[in-house]
Amino acid sequence: MRSVTRSVLAVAVVAMAFSATAATSALASQWYVGGSALTGSASLASATVTTQNYKFGYGTNLVECDRGITLHSASISSPGSGQVEHLTFAGCKMISPAACKLASETIESKPLTLTAALGAKSPEDTVLVKPTTGKTIAEFIVNGEGCPFGEPSILTGKMTLVMPKGREELVEQELTARTGEHELEWENVEATFQGKSKLKLTSGAAWSFH
Repeated sequence: MRSVTRSVLAVAVVAMAFSATAATSALASQWYVGGSALTGSASLASATVTTQNYKFGYGTNLVECDRGITLHSASISSPGSGQVEHLTFAGCKMISPAACKLASETIESKPLTLTAALGAKSPEDTVLVKPTTGKTIAEFIVNGEGCPFGEPSILTGKMTLVMPKGREELVEQELTARTGEHELEWENVEATFQGKSKLKLTSGAAWSFH
């Protein structure tokens, strides 16, 4: 009986230790800047380097933005969040239908909130992007007779971006939008979204999340 009790106690101690370690690990996940845990916030540079054009759409309806994105009043905050006053997609045009045209080559987002998390496998991280309030990510006008879009046309939902090397201290972190990893709708229809950009801090310091 004493042996059984000892075994049960040993298992309980191991389980408690594992739970405590897991909880500590989860709590410890945060932004790092220049090798140190971030306290407060750090601003993100407005200029980005786009390595894959941004595209979104559904069915035969497709928009492509080929001049990248610009961040406005963007920052990351301790422990694992961030915010963007708005971002600008530039060089945007309707790829199809051919009869439809965007009223402007720029698409401006609403204020956005960022939430970082550890990815499924090191060194990958993820960043959830969603509207700070409501569900609308962006509104824009599409012109053309018979075009199946409202005025304005609306993107809603949220997007999950991947930082392939997010746990490594890098001056530039690449964020990738991969099709099928979002809860995005255009005109209330599930939409795809893809593209890549490299982001850096205004200070030029290396940064990471782990």
